[in-house]
Amino acid sequence: MSNHYILWLLETSEYPLIGIFIPYFIAGGLAKDLLQFRDPISRYREYKKNRGMSRIHDWVDWLGGYPFEVARPEEIFDFYRKKSFTLERLKTCGAGLGCSEFVFTYGARK
Repeated sequence: MSNHYILWLLETSEYPLIGIFIPYFIAGGLAKDLLQFRDPISRYREYKKNRGMSRIHDWVDWLGGYPFEVARPEEIFDFYRKKSFTLERLKTCGAGLGCSEFVFTYGARK
């Protein structure tokens, strides 16, 4: 992600939270890394390898998704079942923070 893109996001009124939270996240991670004698840059390099996107992209994605609507897994399941979808796979985060992942197929199973 280029610095121009980050500056543009900070300047636009559409993303006011980014200008508050991203510096907060960076400062928090930096403090934690320094206190644990770890390389602060590796936090960002390793994240992309494991997650598939950079940490900053992930933060922008997360903050850009605000406000959001919460739905219990059974609500999602019931909604799609009524539309002839079959739940093939479900991964939840339990009571913690995160997103549930669903895989549905359309139509009757063979």
